[in-house]
Amino acid sequence: MFGVRKLRVVALVSVMVLTSVSCGTTGLKDAEPIDVGQIKSSSGSVRNSLVFGEMRVDIPSGWRFIALSDEQRDVNYLFSFQDELGSSQVFGNVQYVNVGDAALRSVCDWLTEVSTYADFRTIHTTRIDGSAAYILIGDSKDSQRDWHMAVIPEQQDVVCIQLSSPEGYLDQYPKDVYSVFSSYRFPAEEQYGRWLPNGVSFKTDDVSWKWWDDFASGEGFYIIQEINDYILALGIGETELDTAEDIIRQWIEGEIPLDIPLRSTTMNIGGRKVTAKGMGISNHKDTAKIGYLIQVDGRRYQLYIAVSRKLLDGDPKALHEFPQVEKVLRENVFLK
Repeated sequence: MFGVRKLRVVALVSVMVLTSVSCGTTGLKDAEPIDVGQIKSSSGSVRNSLVFGEMRVDIPSGWRFIALSDEQRDVNYLFSFQDELGSSQVFGNVQYVNVGDAALRSVCDWLTEVSTYADFRTIHTTRIDGSAAYILIGDSKDSQRDWHMAVIPEQQDVVCIQLSSPEGYLDQYPKDVYSVFSSYRFPAEEQYGRWLPNGVSFKTDDVSWKWWDDFASGEGFYIIQEINDYILALGIGETELDTAEDIIRQWIEGEIPLDIPLRSTTMNIGGRKVTAKGMGISNHKDTAKIGYLIQVDGRRYQLYIAVSRKLLDGDPKALHEFPQVEKVLRENVFLK
């Protein structure tokens, strides 16, 4: 099942193979089962989810997914997330491990043994995405934090969803923790996608486009496409900024002159014709960049487009008309 995903995210994920495990030597204490399926998110029906390589995970409204660091990419992480405070009150990540034919309980013992950040003390049976799974609960080795990890089987792999929180958070907000675990689905309906509570979304079965990061505000996200080692990048989301210049200035350092002047244009986003005002710079670090301000139904959105100069044959003043950009905006990006 995971073989398909490994091929598609090989640039982001290195696969760790479990060659041996020990069983029953870690001191994990069997505790009462946890029925995560009965624990609904405090966000209700509002969707805040990411689909990455057909894997879907939802997080509470106000939380955001965040880009991987280089270190995380080196240890088979798929993506990370954090709470709305943005101050590491609660953070988590999703990774997978190839374990061959090892029994799932033995895998939990091994994960406990090799953990460098947490002392997992109790193990709870549960069911996630229709399969028998485990939840490990413990605390930090060097700080006053709790750790919770769901261990979910997928043929010869296990998916680990980990959350770290201040001591006592689980007791106070169990819905926030366990609804993340229970939201896991594989395969999802799409290959890649991102849905925000404000209605902005992206979904595709074109594996060349991927979610990359969320805005720091949590009100938007970035998607990227790689073409012959060159990058196309889009950022889309709601904004409180007033001008296209304010938007483009977020992505360039200093007071660099903007040589793509302000102009109005129309574009198709999610099958809907919208009017936008854009301005930018034709060559910033070998990349053309334009920021657009879009107003629809009384709401303001920002669109950021960056295209490598190596890919541009035409006018950099119309990046929204670049073929791959025009197609993904029209077919795969939605404002509501």
